[in-house]
Amino acid sequence: MKRWIIFWLTVILCFSLGGCDMFHIKVEDNSKGEQPKEGSYLIYYMNVDETGLERDSFRPEKDDTESVVQEMLDRLDNEEPKDDMLALLPDDVNVNSYAIRRDTVVIDFNKNYRQMGAVREVLARAGIVKTLIQVPKIRNIEFTVNGEAVVDSQGDPVGEMNANTFVEYTGTDINNYQYTTLTLYFTNEAGDRLVPERRNVYYSSNLPLERVVMEQLLKGPREEGMQRTLPDDTNILGVTVSDNICYVNFGSSFLDNTLPVQENIPIYSIANSLIDSCGVKRVQISVEGDSKIIFRETMNLDQFYKKNTDLIQKEAAKEE
Repeated sequence: MKRWIIFWLTVILCFSLGGCDMFHIKVEDNSKGEQPKEGSYLIYYMNVDETGLERDSFRPEKDDTESVVQEMLDRLDNEEPKDDMLALLPDDVNVNSYAIRRDTVVIDFNKNYRQMGAVREVLARAGIVKTLIQVPKIRNIEFTVNGEAVVDSQGDPVGEMNANTFVEYTGTDINNYQYTTLTLYFTNEAGDRLVPERRNVYYSSNLPLERVVMEQLLKGPREEGMQRTLPDDTNILGVTVSDNICYVNFGSSFLDNTLPVQENIPIYSIANSLIDSCGVKRVQISVEGDSKIIFRETMNLDQFYKKNTDLIQKEAAKEE
């Protein structure tokens, strides 16, 4: 009880001093996530829904860098994980070879790597990088396919990846709260134009801001004269960011959106909100990992959506 009193006193103090852009409050970490013991490492796997990462600990037989890297890759490539986890790589995707160049591990995959779906590929990349950068002296990871550099969704080489490349929810992080202002796009009463709403929120720093934006969209607008663009029971399976692109993976209920709004409004409500609030450049939407879907009648999800300024209501656009 005392801890929450201190929390709210801090909030009040921030506003009384003219507002705070951001503050941190440490609270007790009650996570039960697997932690490596001394001499052990974490191996990352996919969860059974293919929407996020799970992890398990292991102790290598040898402790030199070369041996640890080799054993990690052997486990990722060949070992069957526990029943509640999936291998990062599909059965037909294999490691051809690897090389350690100073502080960088270069991993070469077979051609089937390029056949993975966008969400699965980003999560696999994240899991492999997060696994290998635990090894002493290893700072960067680079992927190739049959000797050619792996490219991102825009055709640019991904290049070296490190500890800062991927940001997502990790239950064992120190739990802090942050204060920020989001720009969320809902729709007008006619359902044919987007209207921005500025919203101040406190959120756990354990959550990616992109996830916070999506959850706030599902809560609907707070201001009069607007209506929601997504049903509040829409299921968000995962939100991932890579290469300045935000990938949003919904459950099948996303396709049941029957709100009385123009069919492109929900799509650009998501894209505009994420781009304005999170600084990403594009957004791709999938349903249960599949983006080769037509939303309603004409909105093809198998593309990257940029911010749409033409849909913003004129008066609101001037204010923005």
